[in-house]
Amino acid sequence: MAETFQDLLGSDKLGVTAVALLSNSLAPSTYLSYQSAIRQFFIFCAEENIAPLQATPATMVRYTAWLALLGTVAASSLQPYFSAINKYFRDHRRQPIAVGELLADARRGLDMLQRRLLPTAARLPLPAQVALNILHAANTLRGTFAWTPAALPQMQRFRACLAVCVNYTFFCRAETGARCQTGDLVVDRPSQQICLFVRKSKGDQRRDAADKPVIAIPVAANPVLADLLIYYTEQRATFCKKFYNTPPPLAFWSCSPAEPSAEWGAAATISAWLTLALRTVNSAAPAGFKWTSHSLRKGAASAASCIGAPLPVIKFMGGWAKNSSVTEGKYIDPTMTPTPAAWRFFGWLTPSPPQH
Repeated sequence: MAETFQDLLGSDKLGVTAVALLSNSLAPSTYLSYQSAIRQFFIFCAEENIAPLQATPATMVRYTAWLALLGTVAASSLQPYFSAINKYFRDHRRQPIAVGELLADARRGLDMLQRRLLPTAARLPLPAQVALNILHAANTLRGTFAWTPAALPQMQRFRACLAVCVNYTFFCRAETGARCQTGDLVVDRPSQQICLFVRKSKGDQRRDAADKPVIAIPVAANPVLADLLIYYTEQRATFCKKFYNTPPPLAFWSCSPAEPSAEWGAAATISAWLTLALRTVNSAAPAGFKWTSHSLRKGAASAASCIGAPLPVIKFMGGWAKNSSVTEGKYIDPTMTPTPAAWRFFGWLTPSPPQH
């Protein structure tokens, strides 16, 4: 970008500052996502024996076909790939090429093919009892291994169970859960609260850190979860210091500095941890259905609603807009019935005392 815009903006101090402003127009997480997308595009261009900046809208239709044959990208997930390419072209003062009806038709065609070839199982809300079983499993697992490099698989299984319970308890979006940073999730002993700083959530990339929400739940609402978080935080810090002589990684859920947390996809990561946690408690969704990262958020909202938690409280916990109907339309399952496990997780949100 600097070379491209130098003749337009100049190479003096103002020009350099202007380029810096342009290069910070998107959130760092967006640039990180775009890097991966551009890398794929460059591989395609190399196979096609063309320079990337020589690509045209017709090239993008061929690129869509290339991705289709690759079989690793869902049609519904194509937009970040195309947005990255358009940004790349704009940064080189070229007209975007991922545009037009031809490309739109190719995307719709890929979507129809994938729907026929790979029917999607309906996602169900995760029942509170299953989440409670996972919490108990995490509590049991912590006493079964020592934190050493050889025990990394056990550490990761424990981490998966704990992360799933945190996401469920806090109604987390996958983005918030997977990319939580060290210091974002703490058990504050003086106030007796478990606090989560919602660093990553949908649509807030441009919001200042001071304006982002902090969700706090009383330790008394889930003392087991609080104990497990204290244990995980302390053991992780000791492990990194003893075996790597470094502070814990920036990514809170990275057990070891060797884990490539920068490559974690939010929804895919939480779904993978949920799958591992479900195996640990020998549970699975009913035949023909599935539980994914979305099921944690949907399950939490549904469980809280069925025991009488007020809708404004549920919307606050989940980060939904006050005037949005998406909570009732897509997240709260009105057929879910109250259970002791639902009261165990979310009774503190209700105006009535928890039922035992």
